[in-house]
Amino acid sequence: MSRLPLRLIALLVSLLCLYGAALPGAASAQTSDRFHYDLYRKGVFVTQYRWTWCVGASSQMMLNIIRGTSNTTASRQRTLVKYAMGHDGFPNSNTGGSDAIGWSHALTHFGGGEYAPVLSTNFRQAVHRAVKRMRVTGKPVGLLVMGGRHAWVLSGFDATADPAKTRDFDVTHVYVLGPLYPKQQKGFYDLPPDTRLTFDQFRKPFHVFDDPDSPKFRGYWVTVSPSP
Repeated sequence: MSRLPLRLIALLVSLLCLYGAALPGAASAQTSDRFHYDLYRKGVFVTQYRWTWCVGASSQMMLNIIRGTSNTTASRQRTLVKYAMGHDGFPNSNTGGSDAIGWSHALTHFGGGEYAPVLSTNFRQAVHRAVKRMRVTGKPVGLLVMGGRHAWVLSGFDATADPAKTRDFDVTHVYVLGPLYPKQQKGFYDLPPDTRLTFDQFRKPFHVFDDPDSPKFRGYWVTVSPSP
């Protein structure tokens, strides 16, 4: 949800030591993991071409996963972010980015199926809802990270049981795609594609929405999720 590049860079730099040495697959294995589900494949990842195009790049990756494509062009990303901005819920609040409402409209319009913002009152609820939607639909979930100032893609998860078969499960790890990689060399924030984070590590980037540009979402954990 990038709005102001300088503000974004400052926030990224502030997270320099957030994950330690987290890399794809580097999180310690937990014996409670019984179910693994990951939609990532080689060719779906794309870096955002401009600092404010995180929604465009995240949409591009999500549509690649859903439609079995590997489109990484700047023209496609530009088309997606412009459509999202034209359908934002708060169209006068940004300076080149988009919000969760516009993001949902772009995914739906360009062949991703029905998507909509989902507002949760706590972290655990948001993560459980996200992986449930992912498992039931077979589609990725958009994440409003950095309090709503940046966009990621949830590409997979590890859990103690299959969310499609029971409500009694815990999420132990998530797999994420951050579109600033490898553009953002400082801050250690957007890590390599399909990075595996523990449930507790994920709390740091995916925290309560506090971006004043989208007042409707403040106080919630916000995802852009496919309809079941």
